[in-house]
Amino acid sequence: MNAQSFILSFAPTLHPTDSSPTQFGGVAYSGGVIPNYGDYGDVAIDLSTAKVPARPVFALVNHDTNQRAGKAQLENDGSKLNLSGSFSTSTDSGKQVSAEFAEGAPWEFSVGIQAKIERFPSARPIVLNGQSMTVNAVLRNAKVREVSFVPAGADPNTHVIAFARNNGSLEEVSLMDSNEVQGKLDAANQLIADLQVKLSAAEVEHGKAVASLEHSLKEECKRSLDFEARALSAENEVKTIRLGVRVEAVKSLFAAIHREYSDEAAKPYVELEASAFALLSADLMSFKPQNTSVDWLKDTTQSGKEADSAINLNAKLFNQVAGKSVKE
Repeated sequence: MNAQSFILSFAPTLHPTDSSPTQFGGVAYSGGVIPNYGDYGDVAIDLSTAKVPARPVFALVNHDTNQRAGKAQLENDGSKLNLSGSFSTSTDSGKQVSAEFAEGAPWEFSVGIQAKIERFPSARPIVLNGQSMTVNAVLRNAKVREVSFVPAGADPNTHVIAFARNNGSLEEVSLMDSNEVQGKLDAANQLIADLQVKLSAAEVEHGKAVASLEHSLKEECKRSLDFEARALSAENEVKTIRLGVRVEAVKSLFAAIHREYSDEAAKPYVELEASAFALLSADLMSFKPQNTSVDWLKDTTQSGKEADSAINLNAKLFNQVAGKSVKE
């Protein structure tokens, strides 16, 4: 059973004093069958499970909380739902409604309730509220939501239905007729359909946005991979150039120190750090022999042999470092 909202309308009973009435009352529900209530068919309210506010509630005008015409007290005696109240003498709404009633204005009172509806597959005879009746549905756990004065004839399809007689006077209650209920139901269904269309459109747009983001992400990843590949290629190219430069430098060094070049011999030099290689090259080049053909650089020992000068010694040391044999 789903909670539903319903509206009961009835013509208030007035209690005038002097020229304007100060109190009002009536039977909001007599406990019997409410016939032809929209798609629900004949319905009844289970007063044994119905609850009314313990305190008085505002009596509004046209369900507007800013228009308070008075206050009303609801009473559930188990067989019918009664309402009694008084007009406010301090609000414009209370004074206006009371004065219009005195002039014979056909105001009605609307009681909004919320209840869970139990529907039967077909009309079923039951005993409810002390009465035997046949209904298509029963309103359970009803709660009063609001009470309000409404103009009579506001809905041309509203019709008056007799529910009970009290001391020979007719207590009247009217409900929205099936056309009004169906109209509200159709409006609600249309609203749901519109929301579903908007939801579907939003889901489509969301899907497009997600697809666009995924495409952008893939393109960005592709660009990043391409950039990484280009950077790696450039790095390898730089390494190759540096290796070529180092090999040429080692060849030049070996040639300067008269050492035979081979890849195996050059490998330790090639793998040195730039600063270490520069230092080693400078040291090796400092041992490079100078020109020894100048006579004034020669020295003669007492035995008559030429003594080794510093330059000759330097040349021998250089040749040893270079791996060459030296003749005396």
